[in-house]
Amino acid sequence: MNGAPRFGIIVGGRFDGSKRAAIARNEQPRVDVFEMEAALPAELYDFAWLEERARSEWLTGIVVKTLGKRLGLMSEALALRLMFQARDHQAFFATGEDVGLSLGVLLRFVPGRPRLVMRVESLQYGRTRARRAIYRSFVRLASASIDAFVCRTHAYERYLENELGVSRSRIAFAPEPIDTRFFDRSNLAGERPDFVPAGPFFFAAGLELRDYDTLVQAARGLDVPIVIASGSPWSHDSYGLEAGEKPVNVQVRRFTQAELRELYARALAVVVPLRPSIRSCGISVVNEAARMRCPVVASRTEGLMTYVDDGQSGFFVPPGDAAALREALKAILSDREKLAALTERAYERTSERAPLEKYVEHIGRLLRAPA
Repeated sequence: MNGAPRFGIIVGGRFDGSKRAAIARNEQPRVDVFEMEAALPAELYDFAWLEERARSEWLTGIVVKTLGKRLGLMSEALALRLMFQARDHQAFFATGEDVGLSLGVLLRFVPGRPRLVMRVESLQYGRTRARRAIYRSFVRLASASIDAFVCRTHAYERYLENELGVSRSRIAFAPEPIDTRFFDRSNLAGERPDFVPAGPFFFAAGLELRDYDTLVQAARGLDVPIVIASGSPWSHDSYGLEAGEKPVNVQVRRFTQAELRELYARALAVVVPLRPSIRSCGISVVNEAARMRCPVVASRTEGLMTYVDDGQSGFFVPPGDAAALREALKAILSDREKLAALTERAYERTSERAPLEKYVEHIGRLLRAPA
């Protein structure tokens, strides 16, 4: 294998040294790909790695300039570059379809190809029926070279098997991981920080498929502050409201992940309003709230049903139903003591099934599995 690491971790993005430094300072939770990089050990392949190669390899430079920069296909450019050193590795782990599907197609042309494990993020792209049909055909073409699909929701397990015809033996379930060292009450500030409301409040975080308009409707008339974290560590986008649209009890702003930890721990409940989806949207917030022993009120989506047992580890309301959401929040305000057992069950469940270390071990077993 020419001295190269036996395993490769592929990320369709950039993970620079500043993130590693923030983790070392306990300002951010540990990241799964960094933990795998050290534990396997493995080589991390991302856009920064590709751009570094482009500076020293003229052909890679042409590919990055044309395919990546001009056409906006950096994930495809990364997959193409990795194709040419695929046989130096025993296995690849792709963190999503962005690079994983393209690499799956390309590996069909590599004799003695490495094992490919791909985490499922979303397999339902396309706004029109024709585009969705084309994408499904692309997924089926790539799936022949994907040895294991890692799903974080049971809804996606069923979708892969029933809709895309993937054999059950190639589908693996791995719960969304959480850094239990970072999300722990021992890390809380001794006194209530200035950014935390002085009295009882509800808290919402995350961006993907969030339905904050329904939450804002539900907030009208409640005599309790609602804090919405308007950004995400995984996105450059944010959520905002015009001054005339925002009720006086709703605050919208960005927070660091250390600040989110404080808000989880001190909120009456964390609210996760979602649009209907089988995707894994909201599960990080559910896990983080559970670790900080905060109740969760969430939209009942297929994706989230894997992580919330209604009435046992959290509460569900119908998606888009502002009235039902308002009543759920009122119920929490009226009887907070009954929440103690629920939050303890959610804490224990998350702590047992979702630690980052377990996730890293699971992916390692999938990568080492025989062909």
